Amino acid sequence: MPAVMVTPPTGLDLLEHLDADTGDPNAAVRAYAMLDVATRAARGYTRGRGFDEQAGTVAEDLAAAILTSAARSYLNPALQATASNCEHIGSYEAAWGEVTWDLNERLALDRWRQRVA
Repeated sequence: MPAVMVTPPTGLDLLEHLDADTGDPNAAVRAYAMLDVATRAARGYTRGRGFDEQAGTVAEDLAAAILTSAARSYLNPALQATASNCEHIGSYEAAWGEVTWDLNERLALDRWRQRVA
């Protein structure tokens, strides 16, 4: 059975999922940042499987995993990229957050992960 492909979750989707204020511009910026981190982590974990770059879609189960992981990061500031977890190398600066996957998210990701080259 082929995968159901959907549009990736947006910051508005995340705010609505959390029943947060969708009119707050700071909340929207944070939501998009959390989704970006979770999406990149999922894409890396699955090595791009489950993502259709040309159509701009993602598998439905991956979209749900990305949304719920981003929601957890949005609600827990300790998981977000901050100045305290930032490295400087010359003029390059990298800040990182922590992406966590719960069991259901991990099962969805493992379905798409290519474990052997």
